[in-house]
Amino acid sequence: MSEHWKDLSEQTGQSTDAIQKWEFSFKKVGAAVEDAARAFDMLEEAKKAAMEDSGPAGDAARRKLTGLGLSPAEIAAMRGPELLNAAGGRYDPENEASRQGAVDMFGVKRGGKIMAGAREYA
Repeated sequence: MSEHWKDLSEQTGQSTDAIQKWEFSFKKVGAAVEDAARAFDMLEEAKKAAMEDSGPAGDAARRKLTGLGLSPAEIAAMRGPELLNAAGGRYDPENEASRQGAVDMFGVKRGGKIMAGAREYA
């Protein structure tokens, strides 16, 4: 298992300790650490579009990121794992806008689980 953590650490730029914590947090909600890694990538892609595209794709990315409760300053300063951690700390599964932000960013099937895992991590 430690080789798996090392591979994910290299892929995400997170320490192996952080990967283990993400894995534990995501397992608690019935998800896998690979779901966290995919979420990091999705957040990085949205950040890139939000920062570099002044057209409709950039607008959509900015809406998705701010829908997770992230400020423009946080979006500019943070990477995928930090963005997910910050969003997880703000996620409220009882709040419709919070749930919708998760769905808009990560999709109907994964949004709730990803944000629940992130909330456990935060």
